[in-house]
Amino acid sequence: MNELEKVNKIIDLVKSKTSKGLTKEVLNDINQAIKLNPDSADLYNERGLINSKLRQYKKAINDFTIAIQINPELFEAYKNRGNLYSKSKKYNEAISDFDKAIKYNPNLPGVYNNRGIAKEIIKDFDGAYKDYSKAIEINPRFASPYSNRGILRDMRDDFEGAISDYSQAIKINSGFSSAYNNRGILFEKQGKSERAINDFTMALKIYPKFVDAYSNRGISYISMNEEELALKDFEIAIKLSPKFSTPYLNRGILMKKKNNYDEAIKDFDKAIGINERFADAYFHRGMLNLLINNKENSLKDLSKASELGNVKAKEELNHIKKES
Repeated sequence: MNELEKVNKIIDLVKSKTSKGLTKEVLNDINQAIKLNPDSADLYNERGLINSKLRQYKKAINDFTIAIQINPELFEAYKNRGNLYSKSKKYNEAISDFDKAIKYNPNLPGVYNNRGIAKEIIKDFDGAYKDYSKAIEINPRFASPYSNRGILRDMRDDFEGAISDYSQAIKINSGFSSAYNNRGILFEKQGKSERAINDFTMALKIYPKFVDAYSNRGISYISMNEEELALKDFEIAIKLSPKFSTPYLNRGILMKKKNNYDEAIKDFDKAIGINERFADAYFHRGMLNLLINNKENSLKDLSKASELGNVKAKEELNHIKKES
């Protein structure tokens, strides 16, 4: 048995033990193997994966780096290190590693998808879109890039394209809760509240603690004039995640609709207290203050909302100025 065969046998044994949950035992085995085979890039790469599972991320990155130094064309090591850089929010470093992984193996749909996610985070939306599309081209049965591309299509106001992508993701993976949630949001935007509720409900069947889905379903219930069901969903969302600002905003909108202005203000205050850059909360509080003739506070809120990018707030301010 030559050295390569020995290394491959060790790696197979390590993978077998790892699959059985014997991670710490495996680490001892691979440390011994590296002592006997210090020039094996594959062994360092494998130890990096084990350290990743043990959440020893610095050690894992170091292992992948050594693997690359030994074999600069080992695409798995670039891929694995890139994933850890993404986890560490070092997105430019991650993209650089994904670039190299693709250079040495251009048929990696998962790497294209992960590079797309990193590019999206740094606001390279066109680059992300191309990467998601390439991942789909390589593997049309890969659900994640459809869902990710759907988000970008939504941002481009290509709602039908986004719905098509979410639907394909769901077709491939019927347990894809976020795809149901995102498709539901688009159905609600299109005024198809009943279909939206069906999607949010499916998302919740898959993941019963999906806070966004409760909050979003509540909005659709408001559209259907099911106010008590809406209130119930908002309160479940708040109970599940008390530090999440959106359900407070949505409950405030419902309270305003029910003419319960004091409670609405409290909810908008709470949303802003959690997230001081929550433009929609400033807008809705500003509009409520305008309704109750608190013009000074209304102008402050609408100005802040406009400053944070809320287009409706800017339009409302222009309207107020014209009437003054």
